Amino acid sequence: MAFSEISDVSEINEGGNGKKETEVSPEVQKQNNDELSSPEGDTDEEVKEAPEKTEEPLENGDDLEVKAPDGQELEDPDKQELAEGETEVPEAETEKQEEELTAVNDEDVESVEREIEEPLKTEGEEPEEVKGEVNEEPLDTDEGEETEYTKEELDELALDVDKVVEMASQNDDSDRCTLGKYYPDGDSRKEDSYEQVAQRNDTSYYQLDPKMWDELSDRVGKDNMFEYNRKYLDNQMEQGKEFVSGINPWDENNLSGAFLDELNYLYENGYMFSETPDDDGLYHAVYYGR
Repeated sequence: MAFSEISDVSEINEGGNGKKETEVSPEVQKQNNDELSSPEGDTDEEVKEAPEKTEEPLENGDDLEVKAPDGQELEDPDKQELAEGETEVPEAETEKQEEELTAVNDEDVESVEREIEEPLKTEGEEPEEVKGEVNEEPLDTDEGEETEYTKEELDELALDVDKVVEMASQNDDSDRCTLGKYYPDGDSRKEDSYEQVAQRNDTSYYQLDPKMWDELSDRVGKDNMFEYNRKYLDNQMEQGKEFVSGINPWDENNLSGAFLDELNYLYENGYMFSETPDDDGLYHAVYYGR
């Protein structure tokens, strides 16, 4: 409600309280009183009613916005209440723990990768450098030592008869040399195998490692392997050794293979075996001359 401007205002002297009072004229006072007593509907400016706010229905997928009363905060549903006595871990501290855990896991992975990539080394030992092509399985000598040969070395060795014979000559200091047939492990006649007889009687004998024999026969052929035996027999005859056998050299069941070739070669060189064993159980060859 508006009031008319105050007019005819005169200033009076200060009262006893030291304040200035304003005197209003009777006409102005009457007009103001009339305005105060007039009904609300007779105001100079009509108050317009505000239109009612209509609420539109929510469409599918719209979220209903919930507002908290003035002065209050809505509770975050994602935050779970902590149990009594528990302390909420600050977010910064949680992130730090995750980073440390990740760093530890990375170090473990790198450590495992290094162990896989780096070959195992024996402390104080340097790995030996192997040159050339090496057989997958090293050849064993009779003394139990492992000897490795490259393909090129085996090719050269096959052509060096003296080297092969030197390698095959066993217990060469004896004055007797045993000949006979070879029986593999598991054979019921293994004790009659010539190398077994030679070892029991402490005589010389010819024997190549089975793996070496295979390597050489692949290069020179099985039919030519007797060339090594022939050279060995020449060496034994030059040393004047006596030849013996643990099996009957006249038994047709024994006359085959390398043993038959050895008997024929000795016969060509003036040697002949006895038909019966001696007191030591061995058949002895006698030199009759050429």
